[in-house]
Amino acid sequence: MYRAHALMGNTRSAPQSEIVEDVIDARALRALARQRGLCITLVVPARRPGAQEGSRRALVHSLIRMANEKLSGHQFEGATQLVAELEEIARDAGTDGGGAGFVVFKSPKHTARYYLPDQPSERLVASDCFCLLPFVADGFAAHEFLVLALGRKHLRLFRYSNGACEELSLPAAVPANLDAAGGFDQPDHDLMNRSSAGPSIGAMSGVQFGTQSDREALPEHLHHFFRAVDRGLGEAFGDQPILLMGVHEHLASYRRVAKRAHFLESDRLGSAESLAASDVAACARNAVRTHYARQAEQAFAEYLELRNRKRALSEISEIVRAAQQGRVHCLCVRSEIEPGDDPINDAVVETLSTGGDVFVLPPEKMTVALGAILRY
Repeated sequence: MYRAHALMGNTRSAPQSEIVEDVIDARALRALARQRGLCITLVVPARRPGAQEGSRRALVHSLIRMANEKLSGHQFEGATQLVAELEEIARDAGTDGGGAGFVVFKSPKHTARYYLPDQPSERLVASDCFCLLPFVADGFAAHEFLVLALGRKHLRLFRYSNGACEELSLPAAVPANLDAAGGFDQPDHDLMNRSSAGPSIGAMSGVQFGTQSDREALPEHLHHFFRAVDRGLGEAFGDQPILLMGVHEHLASYRRVAKRAHFLESDRLGSAESLAASDVAACARNAVRTHYARQAEQAFAEYLELRNRKRALSEISEIVRAAQQGRVHCLCVRSEIEPGDDPINDAVVETLSTGGDVFVLPPEKMTVALGAILRY
């Protein structure tokens, strides 16, 4: 979820930025896409203290010099002041030591800095809009959801938020394991039948027997167990997205009975009953990338299969013009495109600013550089 970490106001009195631990999400990208004027995008990669490649302070100074050189031939009003403030913000991020990578977005009316979870490449782009293409894939990936680790003996629940996981206590209405589920919703077949006893049984009034063997009854028990879990989670969390973790048998069984959950498309095979929260977070980060990749492939397939080809565009100039008019519903971009390519970035920015979605696909999954689906 996007939080208001952007520092708004006049550039001559812009407050100092604080370290932002959140990553960029889709809402933040859309806000950045609406900025115009002189927009500077500064990416500073992660560094370990004492790394051979040198200090981040030296890198930032080098990038700032590059900004001054790029702007020397342009008539951007307030460029000198803007670059000076950019250097101050970058310095406040702790560039003297090591640390995680970050990106600074600086324009006359907008200043923001975001943590970058992966290892970014250093970059300095000065244009009339921010360079957003490198951040689209992670920005449109899911950032807030539940992780449900399925197991017959131990059910676990986590909240995933911006790359980290916190284990939650199960709601009271959610059974913790298969045995506990009997008290929530016991299947009819589990009730023990009795038959009349023969003379040799003595005083016993009947003999107990089960209608199914344990092995035959297990799928039905799982059905009732997971149905109770789904019902309890729905009451506690509504229709929040869920990533399922567990063995194939449990994943398939839960999906069959779930009525309330919106699932991420990427499930993890293998037991998660004993994983640490950090390991669950790592699995979830990989899962959201897979989920986004599948969504991107589906979007491009829709573009290819669109019967009304008047609603499909591949020419950059036409896409930019349509996006400015608010007509681009979905834009697919091939990942090999250089992020500093102004026309491509313009298409991305205009699409985001008017509410469209952007998907980035690897070259082997996309036959054209750009593909846009129009609203009308």
